[in-house]
Amino acid sequence: MFAYGIHKPIPVFLTEWGWLFDTVWAVSAVNDLLIAGTLVFLLYQRRNQSLERTAAVVDKLIQWTIETGVVTSISSIAMLGVFLSMRFNFVWMAFFVVIPRLFSISLFASLNSRAALRLASNREATDPKTSPVIEMNSRPISLSIPMSTVTTTSCDD
Repeated sequence: MFAYGIHKPIPVFLTEWGWLFDTVWAVSAVNDLLIAGTLVFLLYQRRNQSLERTAAVVDKLIQWTIETGVVTSISSIAMLGVFLSMRFNFVWMAFFVVIPRLFSISLFASLNSRAALRLASNREATDPKTSPVIEMNSRPISLSIPMSTVTTTSCDD
């Protein structure tokens, strides 16, 4: 399709194939909203069935899901709106360039937030007010067990 469009002027290409851009971006926006909404719904259901400490962690996960999912969804909807209203002045190209970076930023934010979530979870687990768990040394423990094989042979004369 794109190789076909190279030989035509851009306005002609957008007139012929603009419906495909509309469809892809509409499906992308709906997909982002569905993923974020489903994840929030499922986490909220599990939150109501969990312990108090786990509920705090699930609340934080719900908050991060909304923050990252809404940003990508709103940007996809904005790009679709700009493309539909100003198709031939290429303002939509700015969104087209930024959206993949938003996805990677939200992925890295999720990966980086694991450390903060783990720290908050450990802090709650070792707080004597909320849990009777005794704080242990956080160093990794290594265990080595010596293994040996003994082979016994006997000869009957």
